[in-house]
Amino acid sequence: MNGYPALTTKNCPTGYVIFGDWSEFIIGLWGAIGLAVDPYGSNFSKGSVSVRALADVDFAVRHPESFAEIHPA
Repeated sequence: MNGYPALTTKNCPTGYVIFGDWSEFIIGLWGAIGLAVDPYGSNFSKGSVSVRALADVDFAVRHPESFAEIHPA
């Protein structure tokens, strides 16, 4: 995209573009990642164990003017 790297994701609607200085995007993790194991879940008879990972995460933008968005009308 005009010499800048471009990535895609299915987490944004089709046609939606976010352009910015991603070094200004901050991700904070609060504490450790918690794991919960359920050996008696619905797949127990197949030999599977369900594992759930939970994390407390926060997002912030240091300078909002570092980002621009384009979305279909």
